[in-house]
Amino acid sequence: MIKSLRTSALCVVAVLLMVPHVFTVQSEGADGPNILIIIADDMGVDTLSSYGLTDDAAATPNLDALAKDGVLFENAWATPACSTTRAAMLTGRHGSRNGVTSVPGVLPDGSRILHAEAGDAGYANAAFGKWHLAARSASPDHPNTFEIDHYVGNAEHNLSDYFSWDVITNGVVTQTDVYHTTRITDETIKWIRAQRKPWLAWVAYSAPHAPFHLPPKNLHSRKLSGTKDDINRNRRAYFLAAIEAMDHEIGRLLDAMPDAERDNTLIVFLGDNGTPRSTIDRRVFPAQHGKSSLYEGGIRVPFIVAGKGVSARGRSSRALINIVDVYPTLAELFFGLDSTDTDGVSFAPVLANRRGERTVNYAEYDGGWTVRDATHKLVRQSSGIEELYAIAGVNDETENLISDRTLASKLASLRGHVQATANISSPSQETSRAMASAETVNETSTSFDCADFVGRFEATGRDVATGKEYMSELTMTASAEKCVFLSNSIPNHAFNDGRRPFPNAVKPVTRAYSVPRAPKRASSVTPLSLRYDTAVMLNGVKVDLIAAGCHGVGDGKIGCNDMTTPWRFNPLFEASGFNTDSHHAHTQRDGAYHYHGAPPAVVSAADDQDGVIGFAADGFPIMAYVRSAAGVKRSARSSYRLKRGSRPGGSSGPGGVYDGTYLDDFEYVAGTGDLDRCNGATIDGRYAYYVTETFPYVLGCFAGTPDRSFAKAGAAQGERRDRRGDRERTRGREKGSRRGDRRRRR
Repeated sequence: MIKSLRTSALCVVAVLLMVPHVFTVQSEGADGPNILIIIADDMGVDTLSSYGLTDDAAATPNLDALAKDGVLFENAWATPACSTTRAAMLTGRHGSRNGVTSVPGVLPDGSRILHAEAGDAGYANAAFGKWHLAARSASPDHPNTFEIDHYVGNAEHNLSDYFSWDVITNGVVTQTDVYHTTRITDETIKWIRAQRKPWLAWVAYSAPHAPFHLPPKNLHSRKLSGTKDDINRNRRAYFLAAIEAMDHEIGRLLDAMPDAERDNTLIVFLGDNGTPRSTIDRRVFPAQHGKSSLYEGGIRVPFIVAGKGVSARGRSSRALINIVDVYPTLAELFFGLDSTDTDGVSFAPVLANRRGERTVNYAEYDGGWTVRDATHKLVRQSSGIEELYAIAGVNDETENLISDRTLASKLASLRGHVQATANISSPSQETSRAMASAETVNETSTSFDCADFVGRFEATGRDVATGKEYMSELTMTASAEKCVFLSNSIPNHAFNDGRRPFPNAVKPVTRAYSVPRAPKRASSVTPLSLRYDTAVMLNGVKVDLIAAGCHGVGDGKIGCNDMTTPWRFNPLFEASGFNTDSHHAHTQRDGAYHYHGAPPAVVSAADDQDGVIGFAADGFPIMAYVRSAAGVKRSARSSYRLKRGSRPGGSSGPGGVYDGTYLDDFEYVAGTGDLDRCNGATIDGRYAYYVTETFPYVLGCFAGTPDRSFAKAGAAQGERRDRRGDRERTRGREKGSRRGDRRRRR
């Protein structure tokens, strides 16, 4: 029986390059089948012509030939991210049972993986390429601690340069300037040709994962310049070029094997998750259905099996295949083990042109999950929102049928499969949506508890003006009383795409923000201040709504630090010239990126989720939208409006009409919109702030008490100055009052 397992994942890609080595035929008697597993990183089904979904595919003659000689699976599911797929594949268990539920993944010590099973069955085993299973502080020999006989690869989670990187060889780190896919392929070839017994080789490349680049010209046929500007304008073209380079090298590897050894080798090729949103073919999948999502574009991946043990050659199969099925299939075919300790179902019958595959498929990621049968697919987002789709083709996730009462039995059946598969209970639709009305609006959040968003997150943020890519890092933790956002302030989306580039370069600035899990309304509101950041979004970037610029103070952009100074500029008024990008953001002098309003990337990302996009400094959630009583999504309406007439001029003001240039151009008029003075509302007993298209955009004030963690540097000193000023003004008013009293008595 296969032993108990827990693991994390490898982020990988198969790219195999031209080296004039010839494999040595295995010694007589060592005739057990070999196993070659090649994994492409960030490569979805919208990239291969074999799947017939796109006319903008990579040229992959070797993968096409492999599909014609084996079985191409049309309905293979991985997870929507690298580490979680590798953990599931190596252990044969879903993340809820192997301990790796998000990215980056850390393989728990003592986990028993596929390589260990191969070793027990008498196989030599090795892993090559990207090792995305360790903490950054882990020892370089981390892969070898899991009974991997031989490991050569890169320590970085994601390469920063394909042409210059640190290579680990069984714990020893050296530097190389050999193109990553070339070096990994060379190492794979060298190891295989030295074997004298059956072997399992796990070939794990970084391509076509970012950073996008121009591969060596002998590995692809695309006419590309390789300049930063060209890469930024044509990201998919370079993404496909990396796939073509990979295909070229797969051909080299397979051609280098003697016919007898090739015929005695099972070859498995697959993608680790769907194509990234920035490079996905949007004629096949919507961008938001790509990598990191539980939609088909995020989890349906290329999956081709050919070679030893495959008799159903040239077949395209619609069988439901899961990444956890690789483990029990290899165990059955080659290791003589059963699969009762895994979540997988062997697809060995399909390879022999027989029936026997799974009838239900399941995937999970970062608190969300999805399950499908032959006709329908149920998605439960990490927010709790559920969506039900009829599945007939590759991309049928357009009409949400969750409210169709005629499908109640189907819904119950799919939820039951989730319970049986992963021991995860699925609440009823009414509970999961928690739709509650207040006058004309219904909010869509299922949870106002910040603890429901905890996790470790990494993403790439690109500076559009410079072409440079940054790593966004965020860790969210929770205790019984509060949640902590530990962020490096780098956004998880493209930025610096305004009319003019930022004057200050973006830099990682690590900050920790604490918010209470059970925020409370204060007896009086707290005005927004330059002393405190306003909020933190779920991507870890802070919101700082108030600009330090006022009419008549310096150049009008900075230096206006006294909040009592009138005519403070509205940074979202374009004519004010605050040089923000398309996300209403720019950088401070220390390089910290911050939003002056609700960023479209974050608000739109909540459209298919629960509407929560962040938390204010007082702990109350910030919602992206509301719904009308009829269930139609719409933006909340602010209760602020522009004042009528003209501003005072001369020494009293800037003159001109009230047009939104200054914050003082607006006035709060209770009852004219959906929201209160702080831009919030209490719905079904729960208070939250709502993003609005007009002033004040996010918050107008704090309904609760801001947490001290949101205080800016020097805030305490500034507050002391403010208090001294208040006391001096109070004493001045009192003296004036006493003088007036004496005059009146006289």
